[in-house]
Amino acid sequence: MLRLGCCLWMLALVGCAQVQDGPAWELVFAEEGDGEQGAAPDPAKWVHDIGGWGWGNQEPQTYTPGNDNAFYDGNGMLIIEARRENRTGEDGIAAEFTSARIKTQGIFSQRYGRIEGRLKLPEGQGIWPAFWMLGDTITSEGWPACGEIDIMELLGHKPHEVHGTLHGPGYSAGAGLQGSYHLADGGSFADGFHVYAVEWEPKEIRWYVDGELYHTRTPEDAGLNEWAFEVPHFVILNIAVGGAWPGYPDETTQFPQQMLIDYVRVYRDQNLAYDDAELAAYHEARKANHILVEQAKLEAVLEPKPIPGVVQAAHFRPGGEGVGYHDADAANQGSGAFRQSEGVDLGYCSQEGVDFSVGWTSPGEWLAYDLDVQQAGKYQVTAHVACKGPGGVLQLDLNGQPIGEAAVIPDTGDWQNWQTVSLGVVELEQGAQVLRLTMPEGSAAGVVGNVSQLVFEIAE
Repeated sequence: MLRLGCCLWMLALVGCAQVQDGPAWELVFAEEGDGEQGAAPDPAKWVHDIGGWGWGNQEPQTYTPGNDNAFYDGNGMLIIEARRENRTGEDGIAAEFTSARIKTQGIFSQRYGRIEGRLKLPEGQGIWPAFWMLGDTITSEGWPACGEIDIMELLGHKPHEVHGTLHGPGYSAGAGLQGSYHLADGGSFADGFHVYAVEWEPKEIRWYVDGELYHTRTPEDAGLNEWAFEVPHFVILNIAVGGAWPGYPDETTQFPQQMLIDYVRVYRDQNLAYDDAELAAYHEARKANHILVEQAKLEAVLEPKPIPGVVQAAHFRPGGEGVGYHDADAANQGSGAFRQSEGVDLGYCSQEGVDFSVGWTSPGEWLAYDLDVQQAGKYQVTAHVACKGPGGVLQLDLNGQPIGEAAVIPDTGDWQNWQTVSLGVVELEQGAQVLRLTMPEGSAAGVVGNVSQLVFEIAE
């Protein structure tokens, strides 16, 4: 292990911090990999998550206890090993793979500081190593309200790229606040050790690889949402196998796969002083400012839409539940960057010229749009849609009556792979009209799909 070099690196950090009146790092937690060969992770520092219930991502591995898949090698390394082997886990669920997920929950957690690990990562299709943190409030508030700080994640089929991400209420899963780091030479993070770190302050979190800053997030990025990073978080290390995000192992994936953990160290800043009352006031002012910004945006985009023309799905009429829309729940499940105070679930959109799309849709929901029809007549209407898996049904409604044709949203391969479906030809009178886009049916899984925009063209 690179003890001397790492110590000199930290002394340099502390020394510079003292000269510049910056951070003065004090080591408060350390895993140095010094266990006996074959021994389980130190129970004074780590506990295991166990089981094979999918872990919210349809993962086919079971996490095991003890030293089955997490152990010291006797040479200064803690190892997590994923294997292809059939096993019925401690929870009675049969699995195709085994791995380990260890955490400091209930033993150690911290609010703010520097959290770093020197790791050598596994690689291969379907392999997903992670070094991350969850808020202590997960037991009372659940995820994502508890907050999640992903210090490092790697998708094994992209071994040259790691991600750092924040998840919280309104910015979780695919809408997480993410940044990525690529090896300059295009090599693999599996070829050697690298130091992955975050530095967490009251109003800023920064991500580093080998001392190089590559990503920064602040509460402003949460928009109107709660900033979920004012509570202590505990540390987690694991290798997931398969699941919805990395995809599943294939014939190219080699097993076993190991994550070598040279060390994990957590520091607190002895110079850091903060006031919870001041922070609470700051967050309230931040959210109030975002409300004003959102209102200005709405005034600009929610004028009646001229027809023929394009209507963005996120530009439904104002008025709230029962007037501008009907949504199955009161919360905006999307990115939090637009119309967060309303219940329609909006996410960032990859389609050119469209900032936000409507997603997380359920049967029975609807959206209403104020139209300014320039010329009475017949219009061909199309919708731009996306769905990962079979989708549900869209139907236009005018004055409480279905018009045009019902359209089934196809499986487009991903939530941001956009295709066009026809909603038929509709006849509109000149002047102001209120048109609804309804979602009368879902797929067998209860999914409708994403909608980015409606296009109205004069019918031939």
